[in-house]
Amino acid sequence: MANRTIIDNIKQFQQYIGRLNNVDTYILEIKYCEITFEVSLNDIVNLFNKKIIKFSVWNCVFKEHVKVQSCNFYSDEKTIFEKNMILSGVYSDEETVKVQIGGVINNNLLINNAFFSSLLIFADVKENVRIWSCTILSFSFSKTDETKILMLDNCSFKDCVDFSQKTYNKVDFFRVKFDNTVTFENTVFKDDAIFCELYLKHDLYFENATFEKRLTLENMTFPNILSLNHATIAWLKIENIYFVKQPLNMANLSVEKVANRETARFLKHEAIQRHNNPLAIYFNTMEMTEYWRETKICQFPEFVLLSLNFLSNRFGKSWIQGIIFTIGVWILFFGIFVMIRDSVGTTFIFCVPELRKEAIEYFWLPNGIEGLFSKEMNVSWWAIVSFFLGKILIGYGIFQTIAAFRKYGKN
Repeated sequence: MANRTIIDNIKQFQQYIGRLNNVDTYILEIKYCEITFEVSLNDIVNLFNKKIIKFSVWNCVFKEHVKVQSCNFYSDEKTIFEKNMILSGVYSDEETVKVQIGGVINNNLLINNAFFSSLLIFADVKENVRIWSCTILSFSFSKTDETKILMLDNCSFKDCVDFSQKTYNKVDFFRVKFDNTVTFENTVFKDDAIFCELYLKHDLYFENATFEKRLTLENMTFPNILSLNHATIAWLKIENIYFVKQPLNMANLSVEKVANRETARFLKHEAIQRHNNPLAIYFNTMEMTEYWRETKICQFPEFVLLSLNFLSNRFGKSWIQGIIFTIGVWILFFGIFVMIRDSVGTTFIFCVPELRKEAIEYFWLPNGIEGLFSKEMNVSWWAIVSFFLGKILIGYGIFQTIAAFRKYGKN
């Protein structure tokens, strides 16, 4: 820091402006300086009345906001921007292999209406990155481990783009065109990730990615591969997604919640296309659960049927729940039957030896029917109804338990 020259006045920039190629164009090169005020390239151009078409920075520190407009811009990896960095209409030469944007940007990086025909490298951005209305060959974060917000709007990328092995808080991509492969492998998304109306010519990979909040995929056509292999997603919404060549890659995909029934149905269909029966059953359970939640109480027959399917084996997923349901309805309805028949008692039915034997016989479906209509018992119609309802639900529970046992044998 001691070796840097202090620039605290815009007029001091005059000594760093040099002529480029001809009398009408100039280059601004700043090396080993500390700039203490807000810098706007337009203000420098207007002050000195010189057309600056190239602005290069090496090993500098900018204490305030930096605004660079309509020029060829470069800053090396040792340069530090303490506050916002705004690039508007900047570009790179065709012969340039890569363009470095800052070593450390301690606040926001905003780029709009820019054209980079080379690799764009962001070394370390501490806050938010927003890029809109830009054409870029490709870009990457060479040192950044975590970015709070990454927003791309109406941009175009010509080469492969790698966002892998980083941590992002919020990600929002809208109407972004990718002419080559896009990769988010081993990436962590701590907040919502939204991908809407992407124009893809190749593959999109989210392998081993972790979405801690919400992932939204909307209005996209995948010409080849969308891979969610080994991804972990807390909440997922899929809407208007189409595949041209092959279904979704979803090996060992983990989804905790879905936004709606349509998302669960889509995932179930893709699992079936991949012949992944366990995953298809998992998403079928999600689909039916969402359908159950959507069903109104006025749709009483449908609501009862869905409720029984959920309670008895969680829509074919849990044989343990089937056993619990069967035992539960056995004890409940035999208890109701005994209380109606013999009046309400104060002792648990299994504590009475006579009732214990009768309860075990009640579990065997054909038993006990003849006793209902004997003159000695004088059983009321309410008791008869509870008796047969319990038998029906016991049989239903047994069937649902067997069905859940056979879930992996279903087609």
